Amino acid sequence: MNNIYEEKQNSSIMAIIVFLVIAFVLIVALVSNYFEYGIATFTQEDGMAFLMMAVIFILLFIFFKNLKIVITNEFVQFGFGVFKKKVRKGEIKNVSIKKFEFKNYWGYGIRFGRFDKSWGYIAGNNMGVLLELENKKFYFTTDNPEQIVDLIKQNLM
Repeated sequence: MNNIYEEKQNSSIMAIIVFLVIAFVLIVALVSNYFEYGIATFTQEDGMAFLMMAVIFILLFIFFKNLKIVITNEFVQFGFGVFKKKVRKGEIKNVSIKKFEFKNYWGYGIRFGRFDKSWGYIAGNNMGVLLELENKKFYFTTDNPEQIVDLIKQNLM
């Protein structure tokens, strides 16, 4: 099965900055606790907890670094790392271009829209595509919304 469209959209610089600030705050909290109470209070469990937290943060950063969009003659797939959604031919009832609204999704990554009740896959502050299925809606940001809407209408509806 050949891809008729593929896009990799890097996450917003704001999302990356927020991620790095949270990681920095956690590290500062751990280090300040270590210096305040001394080495005697830093247990092996503390070290393991810090290591697990670091691994989780690294994996989240890798998974949510870019949003990948793939369109074939059989499906459209979009998502971050292993967190992907595949919508098959015939499932899409309507497709449209929609501007990203921060007040609806309250952030980046995989979010639930407060107002439109859609699942959003958000990598940036730009335009996106809204897919309406029978009982669900999905939204993803893209650099080429017109092209994606045209391809979906031609090949998947």
